This record gives sequence, C-alpha cells and structure tokens, in this order.
Amino acid sequence: MPRRLTVDDVIRLAWFTELDASHDGRAAFVLRRDDVEANRARSELYVAERGRAQPLLVHGGPAARPRWGPGGLLAFTIAEEERGRRRSVVAVWPGAGEPRRLVSFEHGVRALEWLDAGRLVVV
Repeated sequence: MPRRLTVDDVIRLAWFTELDASHDGRAAFVLRRDDVEANRARSELYVAERGRAQPLLVHGGPAARPRWGPGGLLAFTIAEEERGRRRSVVAVWPGAGEPRRLVSFEHGVRALEWLDAGRLVVV
C-alpha cells in the first residue's frame, strides 16, 4: 500500500515553472524549491538539451521568465535582492559565455517577450 504524503514530503517537492522551448529543441525552465530554514522559495534556471538539464549559473538573485530569442539567445530576469523589488533583464548564449545585464527596472518586470529577431519587449 502506498504511503501518504507528509508535510516534509511536500516541503521537499521541486516545482517546474516558466517553461520556454527554443526552435532548435532546447528548453529553459525555472525549478523552484522551498527553503524552510530560510523561510523563502529558491529558484534556479535550467537549460535542457538532448535529455539532460543543466543549471545555468546566474550571479545575483533568483532567475525567472526565460525566453528564447534569435540564434539561441536566452533572455531572463534576475532579482537584485539587496535592492528590494529591482529586477534586471539579462541575456546569455547558454554554453558560450557569461550572462550580460541588458537593463534594470526599479519596480520589477511583469513580462518579457521577443518581438522579433532584434527587439525584446519588457513590461
């Protein structure tokens, strides 16, 4: 007989959120876990390719809203925790360099989408 879920089981669950697929078959997603000791959620950005998912190391706060753009460019946001609600839009070619900050917003980012091959819309 299967055992029932406990509170500890639920706390250890990881949640896949904010999935975006590229034209070449890669996927970017955020994996969220609850950190009970710190009393907060922790998020990591992953890139999956050929059946393997690797975390994308991002300096700064938690990454969110991954969006694939032209030529395999991946844009996403990071929180700058020391500055409160401020979020930066960052871009990177996974596996080919360090993330580069494009712009920062004082009151956060609600959405981000590629308009075309050269323009990213941020709300």
